[in-house]
Amino acid sequence: MEKQTVIAVNPKLLIAMGLALGLVVGFFAGFFLANYWNMQALRLAQPANPSAVQLPEGHPQVGSQQDPQAAMEMVRKRIEELKQAADSDAKNTAARIELGNMYFDVGKYEQAIEWYAQALAVDPSNNNVRTDMATALHYTGQHDRALAELEKVLKSDPYHPQALINLGIVRKQGKNDARGALEAWERFITTNPNFPHVAEVKKWVEELKKDSR
Repeated sequence: MEKQTVIAVNPKLLIAMGLALGLVVGFFAGFFLANYWNMQALRLAQPANPSAVQLPEGHPQVGSQQDPQAAMEMVRKRIEELKQAADSDAKNTAARIELGNMYFDVGKYEQAIEWYAQALAVDPSNNNVRTDMATALHYTGQHDRALAELEKVLKSDPYHPQALINLGIVRKQGKNDARGALEAWERFITTNPNFPHVAEVKKWVEELKKDSR
């Protein structure tokens, strides 16, 4: 039998590689709302376009010709810096939020939830972080928990735009509750008529109404 060669890979390097790739892809993708059947729940820190991105200190610019290995190393170092900052200061919400965002952007939602939860333990009034955590919960199939977190946001800020949009998405995708989704999106349209991408949400409402006829 042919001998199988096993290559040992440093797990931290794999994480750094995944984060580096995910961050670059995420920056190019930008902030978007997909079509109705492919809708994506929003993360508040997602930028409007690549040029608007504020990269972590030391992170290579998107489109630069820097060695990918060096870029991965910078991401790894940034993660270590943030974790050290969080460990050394139990009230450092900024480090915890940035870690949550980094893990969210590469699809590591469980880790994102962990860091968002730590930030909320320090500052439970941060509705943006709570909305992001609810989005990550939705992506891990924890729809009831996601709804509960979004309801907390809307209890303190009834017009929070992303919370209303994502409430509709979780109700539709996670709970198959078309009526509940319609209610959330119509409330969003009424209370946030000038919010970016309101036209897309109106299309979702139209599609739901057509389906219910």
